[in-house]
Amino acid sequence: MLQGPTLAEGVGLLRLQALKVGSFRAMLRHAQGATGQSPVVKVLPSRPAALKATAPEEAVAGEPFEVRLTVLDAYGNVVEPYRGELQVQASMGIVSPRRIPAEAFGQGSAKVSLTCQKAGRVEITLADRERPGLRASFSLRVSPAQAEHFVVKTPQEVVAGEPFRLEVRAYDRFGNLVTDYHLRGGPVGLRASGTGRLSPAVLMPGEFSQGVATVEVSYDRAEAITITAFALQKAPAVKEVKERPKAKAPKKVAKKAAKAPKRRPEKKAPKQVARKAPHSLALLGMAFTEAAEEAVLSLQFSSPTRALKVKDSIISELGRDWLRLLLSPARSRLKRTPRVDSSILGAVRVRELPQGELEVLLELLPERVSYKLRRQDSLLRVQLRRL
Repeated sequence: MLQGPTLAEGVGLLRLQALKVGSFRAMLRHAQGATGQSPVVKVLPSRPAALKATAPEEAVAGEPFEVRLTVLDAYGNVVEPYRGELQVQASMGIVSPRRIPAEAFGQGSAKVSLTCQKAGRVEITLADRERPGLRASFSLRVSPAQAEHFVVKTPQEVVAGEPFRLEVRAYDRFGNLVTDYHLRGGPVGLRASGTGRLSPAVLMPGEFSQGVATVEVSYDRAEAITITAFALQKAPAVKEVKERPKAKAPKKVAKKAAKAPKRRPEKKAPKQVARKAPHSLALLGMAFTEAAEEAVLSLQFSSPTRALKVKDSIISELGRDWLRLLLSPARSRLKRTPRVDSSILGAVRVRELPQGELEVLLELLPERVSYKLRRQDSLLRVQLRRL
């Protein structure tokens, strides 16, 4: 209740201030009992004073993400209509579009799609072209896109047959280093321009750390060469020698004999059709990488792992915890089991079991470790994380 004005000759002046948009009536009552009300008063928003932006925390380079914009007055009311134009700027790299016209706003709000090309922590600022004070900022983490090309760094001179260090970097189409290539990348092939042999010729995703793989290779010819790296669409094929089918003996045709009295034919036992054994996947290699509290072990198979059956469990042996993987149908083509220098993963054991099963044992060093299994083409990835 407000204290009313003093009436002079039956007339008084009362000043009210409305802070929220809407409609209202002023109800008046005199101390002596007289009442009255004003006509309906419609409250409109004040002039634009603030810009509110709502955006996601993460995005991918080159992929659009949605931002919701709202123009407010000094009292938090949505300003409608908004007739300004916003300019868009990024703290690094290119952001598009660079301007948002007034036509994008409806009822004081707009949903716009922005795209960033530079990976990293990017701050986006939107400001009114005519009112610099009407602005909003937000930051988000932009991840690199899929790897598009690789850059190879080699020494200027090496000796034929002796190992030398090779560096391969994975970049997306915007020139960002793909720092998580070990998690979502595929096998990488190496090719030399000369007539000799480059060994090894394949890099596994697990050999990358922060988008860079540093490995030792060798080349068996003394000549000038250029080494290039490229993405392999499929895992290297494993040639299997199949036995040549034996020639069937010609059927003997019996001579026609004299007709015998017809006999009731005996029922033949149904033929037993032998089921074909499922195609066994060959384990070709393993690659390991570790960063901070997370480690990844990548198992490379000879063909896609969608047909591979995986049973996982935690077992204890000699006071140590092991992650046990039973893979079927599978067999090992490993020449040796890799040694792992890690604070999360200890020994790695691989052995073939009857019935076409392959057992992989991974020693878990910390007391509490979580794990996830992921399939990607011909890879089975084991992600370990310290809790």
